[in-house]
Amino acid sequence: MTKIIDRAKKIAPNMLGNRAPTLRLRDMYLNPLSSDEVKSPYLVMVFWDPTCGHCKKEIPRLDSLYKKSLKAKGVEVLAINLEGDQKLWMDYVAEHDLLWLNAWDPYNESDFRKKYDIYSTPVIYLLDKERKIIAKRIAVDQLGDVVDKIIERDNKKP
Repeated sequence: MTKIIDRAKKIAPNMLGNRAPTLRLRDMYLNPLSSDEVKSPYLVMVFWDPTCGHCKKEIPRLDSLYKKSLKAKGVEVLAINLEGDQKLWMDYVAEHDLLWLNAWDPYNESDFRKKYDIYSTPVIYLLDKERKIIAKRIAVDQLGDVVDKIIERDNKKP
């Protein structure tokens, strides 16, 4: 029972419909970057690591989806690097031409692992313009369809 209660406490801040916790991060050159400063109708937050085998497959697929359709639909991507090897991360971003908002937390200021329940990679969250969580822990394969359904739903609202 204790494990269940502890797990519930860990995921409570990032339940669907809740406002996503603000993250104060750094861009690739250590300039401050807050998740609240991103101005777009929809925000994909992806937590990843350039050394992660699964990320090496999924991140290029996310980039293809972004360039093919998400960007034109008003979706921005905030990619958060989990580990601290700046050169390795920057080289991967440059090699794969990832034209997203690329951020990290080299000083462990944001506590993103706890706020977003990050214990594996990659992890994808989808936020609306009010930065409420509308999808989380979804696969790249699902993301395009989810975005289309959310946009369709939002366009039907009076």
